[in-house]
Amino acid sequence: MQRRSFLKSLGIGGLGLTLLPSSGRAEPYEGPLLMTINALGGWDISNFCDPKGNWMNERYDTVDIRTAGNFAYAPLDTNGAFFDRFHRDMLLINGIAMRTAGHVEGARHAWSGDLADNGTPALAALFAAHYAGAQGLPTPYISSGGFSRTGNLVPLTRLGDPATLQSIGSYELERGILGQAGYVHDFALEEVFEARRRRHELARPHELPRYQSQRSKLFATQLTAPLLRRYRDYLPEVGSTGTAWKSQAATGLAAMRAGIGASVAVYVSDFDTHSDHEVRHQEKLMELLDTITYAVDRAGELGLLDRLTIVVTSEFSRTPEYGMNGGKDHWPVNSMIVMGPGVEGNRVIGATDDGLLPRNIDLETLELDESGEHMMPGHVHAALREHLGLTDFAREAGFDLRIAPPPIFA
Repeated sequence: MQRRSFLKSLGIGGLGLTLLPSSGRAEPYEGPLLMTINALGGWDISNFCDPKGNWMNERYDTVDIRTAGNFAYAPLDTNGAFFDRFHRDMLLINGIAMRTAGHVEGARHAWSGDLADNGTPALAALFAAHYAGAQGLPTPYISSGGFSRTGNLVPLTRLGDPATLQSIGSYELERGILGQAGYVHDFALEEVFEARRRRHELARPHELPRYQSQRSKLFATQLTAPLLRRYRDYLPEVGSTGTAWKSQAATGLAAMRAGIGASVAVYVSDFDTHSDHEVRHQEKLMELLDTITYAVDRAGELGLLDRLTIVVTSEFSRTPEYGMNGGKDHWPVNSMIVMGPGVEGNRVIGATDDGLLPRNIDLETLELDESGEHMMPGHVHAALREHLGLTDFAREAGFDLRIAPPPIFA
C-alpha cells in the first residue's frame, strides 16, 4: 500500500484527521480501553453458551451438557477449555430478545442498543468519543469491519494487517522531524515542536478558513508522528498471529499500548451457516474462542488487562431446527459475554426455554419471572453505558436510549 493511501486509511491524511490538540505535543492516551468482538453472521448459542442438546443439536445430547462454575456449555471442541479458563472472569447474558432476524438490523441492535435506524453509534465509537475524541489521537476508534457507525462523534480508522503496519512512522522517522532525533537531544526536539506550534497559532487568524483547516491538519500530523512511531514497537511479528481475526486484535492492542487508541472493534466472519452447519459453524466458533483467548493473553503481555473491557456478541443466533442441506437459519435471540475491570465474573443473567425462546425476567432483580419482560439489547446497552461511564455523554450527544439500566453490573 502506498504511504498516502495508508495514511488516509489511518485517518491522518486528508479529511480524516482527528481533532487538533489546543497546544503542545499530543500525549499518549492512558485511560479506560474497550474491545468489542463480533461473531459476524449470527452465532449458534445452543452450540456454545446456551446449550440444549437433543433435537436441537446433532453432536451432543442434553445429558452431555457440561458446567464450569455457574455456566453450562455445549460439550463441543474447545468450549470446555474456554469456560474452564474464563468462567471466573465472565458475565454471560442469555435470552436477549433481538426483535429482528435481519443482518443489518440485528447488527445495529446488538452493537448500539437501538433497533431503529436513528444514527446511534456503535458502543466502541461512543466509548472512544467520550474518552479520547478530544485528545487529538491519530486512531481513537479502530474497526476492522461490521457495524461501525460513529454518529459523527469520532473518526473511524480501518486497520488489521501487521504486515502493512510495520512501516508506520518510517517516513516521519527518515524524512521528518523525528529524523532529527539522532542529532539533537530530547529538549531540543521539544523546542522544535513548540516553535512549530507558535507559528501555527500566529498564522491562524490571518488565513482563510480553508487554509486554517489545512494547516491544522498538517500540524496535527506533525504532533502525532511520535505516537505513531511508538505504535510499531508493540506490533507482533508478521505472520505470528496465525489468523486475520487475531491480527485485528493485535493491531488494535498495539494502538492502545502506544496510547493512540481507546477502542477497537474486531470481528470473526462466516457464521451465517445456512448449509453444513455442524461442520462449518464449529470451525468458526473455535476461531472465535481462539481470538478471544489471544486478545486476553496479548493484552496481558502489553500490561493492558486492568484497563480493558471486552464485549462479545453477534447480530442474532441460529434456528433450533435444521433446514435444507443441514443448515440453520436466523433466529432472533442472542447472548453476550462481558469481561473486564469491575465486571463480577461467574455470573449468568437471563435464559431461554427448551425451544430457545427468551424467558421473561424481572428487570429490577434480574430474576427469571414469568410476569416480567424480555431482556433486549437496549437494556444491556443502557447498563453497559452506565458501567463504562458513557450515559451522560451519550445523552448530551443526542443518543439517549431512554431506557432505565437494569442492575447488570451493580
